[in-house]
Amino acid sequence: MAALLGVLWLLGAHQTPAARAYSPIVTSVSPVYFSRCRVPDSPCAALPDFAGAPTLNPSAGPASAKAVAVEHAAVLAFLPVNTFTDDISTNGNCTLREAIIAANENRIVDACPTGVPGPDVITLTAGLYSLGLPGTGEDAGYTGDLDVTEALTIVGAGSGLTAIDAGGLDRVFNIFSGPVELVGLTLQNGGNVDNGGGIFNTGTLKLTDVVITGNLAISSVVPVVGGGIDNAGTLEMTDSAISFNTARATGPANFSDGGGLHSSGAVTLTRTLVNNNQADSVAGGIGGGIFNEMNLVTLVDSRVLTNSAHQGGGLYNQGDVALNNSRVSGNTATVGAGMGGGIVNEQGLVLTGSLVGGNWAQLGAGGIWNKLATATVQIDNSSVAGNSVFGGDGGGIVNSGRLTATATSIEANAALSGGGIHNTGTLFLKNSKLILNGSTLTSGGGGGLLNFGQMRVESSQVLTNSATNLGGGAFNGVAGTLVISNTTVQANSAITGGGGIYN
Repeated sequence: MAALLGVLWLLGAHQTPAARAYSPIVTSVSPVYFSRCRVPDSPCAALPDFAGAPTLNPSAGPASAKAVAVEHAAVLAFLPVNTFTDDISTNGNCTLREAIIAANENRIVDACPTGVPGPDVITLTAGLYSLGLPGTGEDAGYTGDLDVTEALTIVGAGSGLTAIDAGGLDRVFNIFSGPVELVGLTLQNGGNVDNGGGIFNTGTLKLTDVVITGNLAISSVVPVVGGGIDNAGTLEMTDSAISFNTARATGPANFSDGGGLHSSGAVTLTRTLVNNNQADSVAGGIGGGIFNEMNLVTLVDSRVLTNSAHQGGGLYNQGDVALNNSRVSGNTATVGAGMGGGIVNEQGLVLTGSLVGGNWAQLGAGGIWNKLATATVQIDNSSVAGNSVFGGDGGGIVNSGRLTATATSIEANAALSGGGIHNTGTLFLKNSKLILNGSTLTSGGGGGLLNFGQMRVESSQVLTNSATNLGGGAFNGVAGTLVISNTTVQANSAITGGGGIYN
């Protein structure tokens, strides 16, 4: 039996034995949602509740629309749209489509004044602008989606007042160049494309007070990406939302990536909500909320909530992602080999002052899955809390690469084994708390952590974790090396053995 045991070092650690008769604290692996953290002084206690949408900046509506116009008044051509219809004709109106063509081609189109060789501004009053000309495959904006090929700003009366509806005929916008800025709009019901149901961007695009909702990217022939937005350029979103979009591949061997947002370019989301999006396919949907194929995605004061996919319910990363004061909560990875309810990381992930909480996965990694041996995760002053796994390991975190967590709380997560952490890579936990996590499998272990790799816990607390079998606080398994220094291990429980630590 000794050959199967790992290496355990206790340096200045304090372990308080707990009676083996204690019942497990966590008795169910159903999704757990908390209105606030259980530990008052944990980093997530200062963050908002898991559920709910952010309050968008009230100044991002008509007032900011006017500000955009005033800021550029001396250099822009103004093209006021005066009808909600969608046509190209000489009937004395200026439709949205005609205004965009006038801006693209710098000429008069019907009642729309000419654009200039530079930025133009199109203004839209409150109301519903419905697109009605089916696409013919051209990219000049005459049919189908609204193609933008020059610098342009489109200003609505506010996202709750002005909407552009594609009616499922095509996506809403195709941004070829830029810079392009959209302000105070809702873009909805785009479809009939395999990428970018709402927007396909290859230019430079800025969205302020814009809601991307109810869009669909779908195909039975090719892979599908970006139910709401497919970004291959530079995208900046502020006080905006990507909600209720779907990427769906119906072919048996095709995948779908990014129910809300798929990006191979640079993205910055500030005070932006990504919620209730879905990546769905027979072969596997990845990144229900966001799929980052490469490049850098930065979230600041933003939320990724209640999205779903086969893997990476909230976010799937193959590039670099930075979350600052943001939340990834209530997302699910439940279909097929559902892994990574909150986040799946294959390259570089940094969380600062953020929360990954209340996510759920079918087979493993309820909160974060650091998937590859070369992948890195850095977590600072954050919380991984209330995540659950139904049929596998790592309720809070599964680490196969390199992960460092500092001043972080890993609390109230649940899985069959490794309720808080399942580690096969290299993991360093410093000045952190591992609290109230639970392992429920009768043949498993590691309520707080399950280690088969290289792990060091320093100046931390391992408290009140539980295991149905072995290692209430920690289970150090085959070939694992676990070093615990200046750490308190207290009030943990296991029914079979090793209430604090099992080696």
